[in-house]
Formats: sequence, C-alpha cells, structure tokens
Amino acid sequence: MSFAHQAAQGYHHYIEATLFDFPLMEVNEYYLNGKSRFELPFEVTANEPKVNQGANLALWGESALWLPSILITDSRVRWEAGDEETVSLFVPFGETEERFDVRFDPESGLLK
Repeated sequence: MSFAHQAAQGYHHYIEATLFDFPLMEVNEYYLNGKSRFELPFEVTANEPKVNQGANLALWGESALWLPSILITDSRVRWEAGDEETVSLFVPFGETEERFDVRFDPESGLLK
C-alpha cells in the first residue's frame, strides 16, 4: 500500500490486497490536474465528471485531515459564515468551487 499526497493539488493511492502473499486485488487510484482515474480489477474509470468531483472532495478532505493549515493558508479557499452553528468552506474545483458545510455543537463548540 502506498499513498502519495500533494496537499490541495493531487494524490495517488495504490493498494494491493493479499492473502499469504497471494495477490487478491489491486487498486490504483489517482487525482492529478483535476482528473481522476480508478483502476480496479473489473473496470477502469477515468475522467468522468462526477468521479472527478468526488475525487476533488476527497483531496480536500484528506488535505484537511493531514495538513489542516491548508484551509487557512491556501488563497483559493474561503470561508463563509452561516448561522450560529454552521460555516461553509469553499474549495476550488476546476473553474468553479465546491462547498463543505461545517456544523458545530452549540454546547461544546466542537465539530458535529
């Protein structure tokens, strides 16, 4: 298994499942330059709009998990206040942007 991640730019995941060193399945997935490709044993999916969108959201979710400062330091990211419990995070997606809604517990102030 290997995971390569360039924060807020792209990723490459390679996963090989084995049983007693016998290969059962390989998954080769990447999202680079706004285009996704998933190579599975039974099919290959490449550069489909909804898959690209999902891969972009995964990219930003993983970037936020491993390098949360990217959500403040990347000039392409913006935050917008909602109500007392919600804030929206906008991240780039091609020529447009995608929105994550972030909700907080009103008692603890922690993420829901």
